[in-house]
Amino acid sequence: MALLRSNIGLKLLRYVFGGYFAVAIILTSGQLISEYIHVKDTIFDELSNLGETIEESLSKSIWNFDIDQLDSTIKGINKVGLVSGIKVVSSDKSLLSKTGNIGEGQQVELSEYVGEYGKGTIEKIMYDKNETEHSLFQYKFPIYFTNKFDSQKDLIGYCYIYANHASIIDRVKYGFTLIIINSVIKTLALWLVFLFFIKRIIVDPLSVLTKVTQDLDLDKTDSKHNFDDLKKIVYAKENNELNILASSFLKMCNTIIDKVKVIETHAIELTQSKEEAENASQIKSDFLSMMSHELRTPMNGVIGSLDLLATTKQTDDSKDLIDTAKTSAENLVFILNDILDINKIEAGKLELDERAFSISEVIDNVIKVFIPIANKRNIILSVYEDPNTPMFVKGDAMRVRQILFNLIGNALKFTSTTQKKQGHVTIKTSVIRSHETMSNISLQVIDNGIGISKENQQHLFMPFTQAEKSTTRKYGGTGLGLAICGKLTEMMGGRIKLTSEEGHGSCFNVEIPFWKSQETRAMHIETLSNIQVTLLSCDDSLDEKLDVFSCYLRNEGAEVISYQLSDFTVDQPEYGVLFLLYKDSDENRQLTQSILKGNPNKSRIIIAVKNDILDETRKLFKKARVCCSEPITRIQLIQAIEHAWQKRFELNLDELDLSELESDDNDLVLNDLDLDEKNIKDKASNKPNADILLVEDNPLNQKLIVRQLNQLGYHCDVADDGLQGKMMWEEGEYQLILTDCHMPNVDGYEMTRQIRDKENVNQTKRIPIIAVTGAAMSGDAEYCYEAGMDDFVSKPIQLADFRATLKKWYVHK
Repeated sequence: MALLRSNIGLKLLRYVFGGYFAVAIILTSGQLISEYIHVKDTIFDELSNLGETIEESLSKSIWNFDIDQLDSTIKGINKVGLVSGIKVVSSDKSLLSKTGNIGEGQQVELSEYVGEYGKGTIEKIMYDKNETEHSLFQYKFPIYFTNKFDSQKDLIGYCYIYANHASIIDRVKYGFTLIIINSVIKTLALWLVFLFFIKRIIVDPLSVLTKVTQDLDLDKTDSKHNFDDLKKIVYAKENNELNILASSFLKMCNTIIDKVKVIETHAIELTQSKEEAENASQIKSDFLSMMSHELRTPMNGVIGSLDLLATTKQTDDSKDLIDTAKTSAENLVFILNDILDINKIEAGKLELDERAFSISEVIDNVIKVFIPIANKRNIILSVYEDPNTPMFVKGDAMRVRQILFNLIGNALKFTSTTQKKQGHVTIKTSVIRSHETMSNISLQVIDNGIGISKENQQHLFMPFTQAEKSTTRKYGGTGLGLAICGKLTEMMGGRIKLTSEEGHGSCFNVEIPFWKSQETRAMHIETLSNIQVTLLSCDDSLDEKLDVFSCYLRNEGAEVISYQLSDFTVDQPEYGVLFLLYKDSDENRQLTQSILKGNPNKSRIIIAVKNDILDETRKLFKKARVCCSEPITRIQLIQAIEHAWQKRFELNLDELDLSELESDDNDLVLNDLDLDEKNIKDKASNKPNADILLVEDNPLNQKLIVRQLNQLGYHCDVADDGLQGKMMWEEGEYQLILTDCHMPNVDGYEMTRQIRDKENVNQTKRIPIIAVTGAAMSGDAEYCYEAGMDDFVSKPIQLADFRATLKKWYVHK
């Protein structure tokens, strides 16, 4: 029974039984056919013999015209079981006698010749083609009379003996029954023999293997596994495939059990290591959060004080020292931000803020920051933006800006201008693929600086890594910028590629997919619609740039016409704005002067020149709008055309005389920055209209923020912690609360919750509360908002950022 429940046993028996059954059917069918033919031939021979037996008696009866004797003879023969009827006719086919079933009265549909047997022939006579059993076999033989005197044979008639086809079938059925019984007995016998051998040789060993496999519990390696039955197969006398399989399986089980024990040990160690690593990571995050707060607090004092100091009257050397100190302090803040960002990314806590934004505006903002640096280092900074780039896409603008900042900053850092080589840094954008809902945009930063060797390119995007150790000593930096760029690019679904050769510069190619939507399409409004713009070029080398500018302007709806300066005359068709890419030469000066003289509306003429001749060109063409052509971004070009059309003149601050604005009355002297805490609070509270409450525990930050607020025209009261802050809020009438988050007694979070709870109970107006803190880790801003604060300002505080935040939340009475 176990065999019958075994899948392999059932399959083997089915295949064997099925095969043998098919062979048995074929053989049995052959035997049946052979038996049928044999029975039929036997019957036909019997009919032939029967005819020879009665031929002489029939001959005498016919010759003597003894019809009674003839009837008596055929009736006697008809009693034989094989015969169904007899008919005797004369030589002229006249009926002499008949008896039994001779098919009389039935219409013959088919007469089929069978063959010759003895002295006669046999035919198959069918009266109905669809009923073979009712057909008759007719044995016909001639009847001769032999003369005794001359031995002459005379044909005197014919005898027809009929046999029913059903008699043949009856005999065949008997033979068929014997054959079937024989075949069944053989089949069952063979099946039982095969069953015995299959069970012993195949099924029983496989059942043992199956049971051992099912009972094998690798999760319980301490328990003892029973392999006794399996060992019986292994150590059996037979040496076949199943023994080899069982032996290999036994070895495999023992090996697996040993390895599972090792894996379990390693898993326990790995779990412990993972927990230790997670704890270490959490400790690192907590440490960075604490250090961020502790570092930003003194940096807030340094940068804030330098910010205020820069607004006072200083000598040129003092201003230079202040700028240097402020730049150094800001660089420290940038390094701190990089360390925090790489920690957030590695911890998986950095989230992307995807919104609709303009790539061109991001590029323009970044370029404006680096133009002074490039000019100072005498490096040509160029920008090329693919005209097919969508004006608005959906993504994280801040992270795209951060990537460009790092790449362009590195390019400028490692590129220089020498007597043999002019330094170049180029920013290019291009559309790699564009679909209805997405655009793959490439941002390239190309320089001709020191380049990077092939060996050092492998690990360039790892944190705290630079191409060589000497690079850090010579150029500075932490090696975090490219690591952040690589990880941010991956987070946005893009990739970053580097192509570089040592001594020949580098090309960083960032490909990022950006979403397009109805919102981004609706944001693009043609700002230069129906404005006629004439573009002039002084040289064939500027034609390519002019073509790009033409595409920019046409995409904004402008009607653009291009000329060479030498081909343009003042009597050309009326234009809205004229934009000239100027290249200095005597001929170009004369042609430009003639255009200016011939056009009274000079405010709509823009002359773009290289930075090295910018001041000279402004003095040469005083009444025209002169701007820098290298670099000029898409946004700058569009805004320049728009401003010229709206007659918005640029204010040249370099030509203004500011001496009248400088007086001792306007100076803000910070010699009292060493005031003690009591004087700071007294000075802050001496103002009768102090409507801002500052809650800060650090005396230095108290001094600085009070000065910054005074500089911006605001006055405040000071509280040392959240407990005192809440009490002063209850007693006073303030428009705004500025609070640190981490303070003794009651911190800023708890103070905010208590104030919000009391506002809800008393149904009073909600006062804006702004967090002013050095915390900059992921989730800090969200924690402030959850506590009930309205905004978040990170230390060190920049005056511009502080002014914007106060303007947003402070409501003047």
